[in-house]
Amino acid sequence: MSLYKGIFWYNPSEHTLITKKVACNAYGTATEAVAYSSKSGNNFNHRIEWEKLPKSITGGHPYNYYPRGRVEVKREVMTLYLHPVLRTFEIENLIEEEFGFVGGSIPIREVADGSSHYAYLMDYPLKRCNVCGKAFDLWDNQEDFGFDYHIGYGSRHDTERIRLHLCCDCFDKTLDWLLPQCKINPMSPYR
Repeated sequence: MSLYKGIFWYNPSEHTLITKKVACNAYGTATEAVAYSSKSGNNFNHRIEWEKLPKSITGGHPYNYYPRGRVEVKREVMTLYLHPVLRTFEIENLIEEEFGFVGGSIPIREVADGSSHYAYLMDYPLKRCNVCGKAFDLWDNQEDFGFDYHIGYGSRHDTERIRLHLCCDCFDKTLDWLLPQCKINPMSPYR
């Protein structure tokens, strides 16, 4: 059986994995042609690879909709980085099977990563738009328009704090109102 390294998302409604993986040897060297997308250049990037998947698989959701993880293989050890919610016997077995780590072929090291790097839909706190009152949806949480600022000298609001959250629609409306009033255009192309 082949070993694989790569990335995955867990779809809980279907109890399946969505994967981007490549066959490799026990030292993590790919045994087939591959174009990696991660910054390190030796694995895949969740956001980039998700955008390449057809909508029939993603359901039109953003890359951080499902809990996810990564499988690394180095020096005859498999390291499984995953969101802590995925640490169940059933899901771990599914991952190990999908990536060819059954029967103790090489040791497995597990790292439950609850950091923002592996955050997904259920990790986001409920926020509401200060303008329209709408509860943030997935897109609003992903963009997270707004700011949290302690106001200081020079403003008549000195010593106050503003915590402003804007949904995508209200952000667009705010820009549509603000931009025509600007003497210097604050907008620039995204790079």
